[in-house]
Amino acid sequence: MSIEGSELSVERSPPRGAVFLSYASQDAEAARRIAEALRAAGIEVWFDQSELRGGDAWDANIRRQIKDCALFVPVISQHTQERDEGYFRREWKLGVERTHDMAEDVAFIVPLVVDDTSDASARVPDKFREVQWTRLPGGEMPAAFVERVKVLLAGGDVARASRPVGAEIMGREPHATPKPRRASGWPWLAAAAVVIGVTAALALWQPWRKPENPTSGLTPPVAEARQLVQQARTLLWGPNVSRADLETGEQLFEKAKALDPTDAEVWAIGALTDMRYFVCYFDRSDAREGQARTKAARALKLAPDSLEARLVQVCVLSSVVADSSIRPEAERLIKSLLDEKPGDLRVLDAKGGLLTVEGRDDEAAVYYRRANDPISEGWAYYHLGRMADAEAAADRAIASGHSVAGLLLKAHVKVYGREDLEAAQAAIDQLPASELLEEEPATRAAGIRFFRGEPDKVLEILRAVPRDWIWYNGSEVPKAMFNGFAHHLANHPAAAQADWRAALRFIDERLATQSNNPPLIGRKAHLLALLGERDDAERDLRLYQQLQGQRDGQITVETAGIYVLLGRREEIIDVLAAALKDPKAGLFLHADLRFNPVWDPLRGDPRFEALLRETLPKGAKPFDDQKPAPSPAPEGKK
Repeated sequence: MSIEGSELSVERSPPRGAVFLSYASQDAEAARRIAEALRAAGIEVWFDQSELRGGDAWDANIRRQIKDCALFVPVISQHTQERDEGYFRREWKLGVERTHDMAEDVAFIVPLVVDDTSDASARVPDKFREVQWTRLPGGEMPAAFVERVKVLLAGGDVARASRPVGAEIMGREPHATPKPRRASGWPWLAAAAVVIGVTAALALWQPWRKPENPTSGLTPPVAEARQLVQQARTLLWGPNVSRADLETGEQLFEKAKALDPTDAEVWAIGALTDMRYFVCYFDRSDAREGQARTKAARALKLAPDSLEARLVQVCVLSSVVADSSIRPEAERLIKSLLDEKPGDLRVLDAKGGLLTVEGRDDEAAVYYRRANDPISEGWAYYHLGRMADAEAAADRAIASGHSVAGLLLKAHVKVYGREDLEAAQAAIDQLPASELLEEEPATRAAGIRFFRGEPDKVLEILRAVPRDWIWYNGSEVPKAMFNGFAHHLANHPAAAQADWRAALRFIDERLATQSNNPPLIGRKAHLLALLGERDDAERDLRLYQQLQGQRDGQITVETAGIYVLLGRREEIIDVLAAALKDPKAGLFLHADLRFNPVWDPLRGDPRFEALLRETLPKGAKPFDDQKPAPSPAPEGKK
């Protein structure tokens, strides 16, 4: 709402509860789309270009509106980065000044970023960094954000988001022990980066999957706090929870807690929110894990017999806490729930999750089927190598309305089970365009395009993902690293080198506070090798191997991509041949070796080419120089 693009009538007396939109004139179109989306939802927005005017009276009106508005929404972009001066900067200072008279838990400033401007380097007041930011590329407004604004406007005492945006960029690395969840992202660079290894690519449990009757066994709402809990539960038990959903859920929890801090179901929904942040890889920090454990324990202490408290405790113990010693407690709780609620869909789903964590996918699939959870069922079949069953489960999910999760599962099976890139692309093409703004669908879509040798499409997809770091196969990786691979594939060496240098800077920033973090050190070694800095790459590779308990110079699948660049090809092929004999590794490794351009230096080597053909998985699409294999017997049957 700047002098360049703001235009409120001096005569108009602004209503309470309005949103003040502050933007640079170059962002007027994005601001207009934001304003229109909010207004369509019945939210008052102070934005009207037709009323643009200047002078002292106009300036006084702007000041009054900032003083009276309910939410102050600064629009951040490359344009605001480039502007040393502008009326919007005065507005930003006025917005910050107003917070000086507010309680710390009042939500007032809601920053929006409308392009790929880096959070870490944004030229904004420090106060903006203390609250959660939202990215809306081009000003496109998802429904979940509109709902979040409604929640903020509805309650003046709603706490601000608990995690400042800086945590997304500079947050701690996740634990080395992978936490249970389904496959996140494509192993399209698995062999290229140490962090992207075989075990990280294995899909795990989804305890949050929405059953057919998500309110089964729930107590009907009897108070306002319970109504808020019900709203949050509807969001958080869905099959495709977005970052915006979790932000809204967090706000609903805070408001419900303020209304009734003694209600166990309030604390259970808070624990569920933290669990989903953690398990969906939006926030893998120790703080988030600790919050999930603390809230789940508090819910159980308040109401030891509560279904919701026990259920969320099972989910947290099995999917967040990487300690097998607590598994008996989870088993005890799930047994009590099954005894009392043998037909409850969420309880059945949670039992399936525990079995998945224990590696008992065949038994888990039975519980997932009973829970009407075709997505988790399909991933269980995938891990068992039952590709036809996995595809059938994906089709059931799509037919039942879980189209995004079903299409992602189907695309994964088409790539890694069938090695059919055209069929995988056909599945991805059915996703709504808005879904490609989320990290998981975007990385999957980019992975297929990378395998298909379409670097321009890879760059287009990743450009729309509004973060400098993206979650990929259980770990955060600088997006610039992937951009560099795409530029390299497109034969743009200068652009590739620039992206890899940028990725190296991001990693060095984190290593400044996490000097012995193996995944970071491994990625740095790989980037240095890509940049031709061989001595430094070998130094960091040795450090990585020491931290991982490996001998100096040992080649593993995780480090093979680095050794490709260092020239040890014969040994690499031996390592890959041994890895392909592992059924778990074979779930994705063969397709990666077949399609990933990272392995191009090995192509044409007779040993490598023979290895690919001799180890072609059953049911996979044959090479052009091979005859189609006979149709296999139905999977899972003798």
